[in-house]
Amino acid sequence: MSTLLISKKIDNVIAGENAGSKLEKAEKLGVTILAEEQAVAMLESKSTLHPGEG
Repeated sequence: MSTLLISKKIDNVIAGENAGSKLEKAEKLGVTILAEEQAVAMLESKSTLHPGEG
């Protein structure tokens, strides 16, 4: 059971299977919802940046 609270202060949510009510709340608040694959791709692209970029 997750204890994460969804609020307008959250930028992104990574949603897996059976995300439930927290996913619904994120959608209502307009929070960006990412699939696991999208989150991994974002992290991998950031890791290729050189210091001082991005």
